[in-house]
Parts: sequence; structure tokens; C-alpha cells
Amino acid sequence: MNRLSKGHLKTYAALREAVDDAAHRAQEDVGEYNEALANLALPTESLEALNDAVLNFNAWMEEVRGEMDCYFDDRSEQWQRGEAGELYLEWMTLFEELMDEVDTFPDDPEPLEEPLAEVPELPSSPDEA
Repeated sequence: MNRLSKGHLKTYAALREAVDDAAHRAQEDVGEYNEALANLALPTESLEALNDAVLNFNAWMEEVRGEMDCYFDDRSEQWQRGEAGELYLEWMTLFEELMDEVDTFPDDPEPLEEPLAEVPELPSSPDEA
């Protein structure tokens, strides 16, 4: 082919018009979306409540973790190195991991990509760990 036929040119014009129309509609929709997004208020009250709850949770966890340390340190070296001590250390590790999982939200959060995870259950004793 050394040149486009009238059919090619007609098809090109129709396809180009379809792309232009779709791009115009998409641009309008994006503009409406951006305008709606700009008018949304950040849910500061619920974020503050969440952050307060998380801070209270973390403070309690740190207090309990301190009590756990004291309990462990008050035991004999033989107990600490034995099976009971090892179980207790595993339980303390679970506590630490849970403390790392629960964190506050920033004041200006990014959109959530996945739902908030629930705080996992915590074994109440080393035997349940």
C-alpha cells in the first residue's frame, strides 16, 4: 500500500472522533471527581478517637509488658533457662509483636488500600501461646 484509501481515512476519522469524545467525557469525569474529593472533609473526629484508643491500648500494653519483665527477672536463672522460662519468653514476644502491630494514624492519611485489621486475640498465659 502506498497510500491510505478513502475507507482507511473514513475509519481513521471515526475512530479518532470516538477517542476524542471518550477523552473529553473522561476529562469531565476526572474534573468532577477531583472537585468532589477537594470538598470532602477529613474524618478528624473518628481519627482522633482511633488514635486515642490506640494510645490507651499501647500504654496499657507497655505497662503489662513491664510487669512481665519484672516477673521474669524475679525468677531464678534455672527457671528462666528452663521450659517454663522459654514459654514465658515466647509469650512476651507475642506481646511485643502485638504492640508493634497497633499504631496510630497520621493526621493526613492516604486512602486505605485494605480494610483495617482487627487487633488479634492475645493468649492470656504462656501455655496458650
